[in-house]
Amino acid sequence: MSRYLAAVEHWESLSHRAPTARLAAHDLTAGHVVAGGCAAMAVVTAVSIYRTGGLGTFFGVGFVLICLTCALAADVRALFAPGVLPPLLMIATLATVAVFDPPAIDVDGLAVTAGATQRTIAGVIDHATALVVGHALALASIGLRILTASSAARSPSADV
Repeated sequence: MSRYLAAVEHWESLSHRAPTARLAAHDLTAGHVVAGGCAAMAVVTAVSIYRTGGLGTFFGVGFVLICLTCALAADVRALFAPGVLPPLLMIATLATVAVFDPPAIDVDGLAVTAGATQRTIAGVIDHATALVVGHALALASIGLRILTASSAARSPSADV
C-alpha cells in the first residue's frame, strides 16, 4: 500500500509542476472576469462588423462562448460577476454599437431613423436566443462549480 501512496504522491507532485496546472490554479477575480469579458466582446463585435457589416451569427456564438468562458475562468469566491455579466454585457455592447455604428444593428421592421435606444432594444430582442443560451450556460457552469467545490471541501481526500 505504501508503494501505491508513493506513486500517487509522485504523480501529484508532477501535476503541480506542470505549466497547465499552474495556470489552472490561478482563477480570475471578479474585476478580471468583467474586464476580460468586455475586451473579448469588443473584439468579437469588431470582427463581426468588419466581416459582415452587422451583428450576425458570429456575434451570437462569440457571445455565448464568452459568457461560458467567464463563468469557467472565475474564482469560486467571485462567481457573482459572471452570473450577472451576460445581460449587462449584451446591453452594453449593443448600446455602444447603436451609438457608434447604428447601421450595424439591422433588424427587420426597424425604422432607418431609429435612435440609439430603439436600436439597442431591437438588438437585444434580435439576439435574445444568444442571450438566453449564454446566460443559461453560465449559470449552469456556476452551479456545477459550486457543487464540485463544496463536495471537494467535504471529501476526506481533500487533505492529502
